[in-house]
Amino acid sequence: MFWTENFNNGCIAACSAIGYNGGNGAWAQTITGAQGADANAWFVSCAENGNAVGTCGSGCGANATLHLSAKIGNFICPNDCGAAYDAGGLCGLLSCPQTNKRIESPFINCSGQTGISLNFTYIENGQGATDNATVWYFDGTSWAQISDPAKTATGCGGQGIWTSTSIPLPASANNNPNVKIGFRWVNNDDGVGTDPSIAIDNVTLSVPVILPIDLVKFEGEALSLSNKISWTLQSDEAYFELELERSEDALNFTSLMKIKSQHKSNSLKDHFDDKEIKRFTEYYYRLKITDAIGITKHSPIIRIQAEEKPQITRCYFDGESINVEVPTKTEPELMVRVLDVAGKVAYEGRLTEMKNNKLPVLLEKGIYFVKIGEGVLEKLEKIIVW
Repeated sequence: MFWTENFNNGCIAACSAIGYNGGNGAWAQTITGAQGADANAWFVSCAENGNAVGTCGSGCGANATLHLSAKIGNFICPNDCGAAYDAGGLCGLLSCPQTNKRIESPFINCSGQTGISLNFTYIENGQGATDNATVWYFDGTSWAQISDPAKTATGCGGQGIWTSTSIPLPASANNNPNVKIGFRWVNNDDGVGTDPSIAIDNVTLSVPVILPIDLVKFEGEALSLSNKISWTLQSDEAYFELELERSEDALNFTSLMKIKSQHKSNSLKDHFDDKEIKRFTEYYYRLKITDAIGITKHSPIIRIQAEEKPQITRCYFDGESINVEVPTKTEPELMVRVLDVAGKVAYEGRLTEMKNNKLPVLLEKGIYFVKIGEGVLEKLEKIIVW
C-alpha cells in the first residue's frame, strides 16, 4: 500500500465530507446531476461506524467513515443518521431529496507505481441503479466510472454487512502524479429505496509485491489415493519460507505444510502428496511465499478433481493367469486382493508386483473377485477361472 485514508477525524456526527482532510489533502464535492432542494449529503463521522468485514453496520463506535445521509434538518433524520438516506416521495409537501453528487479525494501521486488497485470496505443498498453508488477515477484530465460495486448483504435491522472490494485502476494511473478517486451517489424522489445508502472505510491504493523469488512451475495431478502437487522455484535469496495451502471453495485456505530455505539455490524443486482428500471433491491449491523481510505473495491457484475410483480398463482370465490392466497414472502402490466366493483371500499384493499386467498367482477353477484399492476408492471385478 502506498496511499491510505481511514477517515478517522474524531467526529461523532454531522461533519461534512466537503473539505475533510485526513492528512492527504482536502476532499471536495462535484454536483453531477439534478439536485432537489433537500438533497442527501456526504459526511465523515462515526455516526456510521467502520466495522470489521463480515459484521453488521452500527452507530458510533469511534471509527469514522465516509457516508451519505439525509440533509441536516431533515424531518426523518435531522442530524447525520449514518448511512441512512431520504428516498423522497413527499416533494412539495415536506422534503425534495433528489441527489446526484460525487465526493472526490485530493490528488494522489502515483509516480513510480504500476498495476495499481483501489481497495476499500463498504456497505451499500438503495434501489438497483436508481438509488445507487458508483466508483470514479480521475486521470488528471477527465473523470470516468470504473466500478458499480455490488449491493452488500443486509439482515441487520436496516443495516448492511461490511464487505471488502478491490478494483484495478486503469493503466493511465501508472506513474501518474495527478490521480483522484471519487464516490458518486444518485437517488431519485420516488420514495422507494432501502437503507443503508453507502458508507466507505479503509481506502487504500496498492501495487503487486514483487519478490526476488520466481515460481517457475506449479502444477497438480489427481492420483488414486492422493493429489500430487509439485513446484519449481528459482531464487537468489539466502532465506525464504514457502507454505502450501488448500481450499475446497478457492476462498478459504488452510495450511498443509511449510518449509524454510536457508541456502541460496538457482532451482528448488519439491512436491507434496495430499492424502487427506475426499472422493468426488474439487480441491484448490496455492503457494504462499514469504521473503527474508516478511513480504508475502501468493501463487496462482490450481484446481484438482479428486478421482472417484481407480479405473480398471480390463480384468480377465486368459487361460493361465488373471490380467489386470489399469491406467498408467494409477498409483503403483495400490493393494490388489483376489478373493474366492467364500471371501477367503487367495492373493494379496501391490500393483508393483505385477509383470506384464499378470497377477503372480495360480488359481483353481471357480469364481473369484479382484479388489483393487482401499476404503472408498476400492474397485471390485468378478472373474471366472476355467
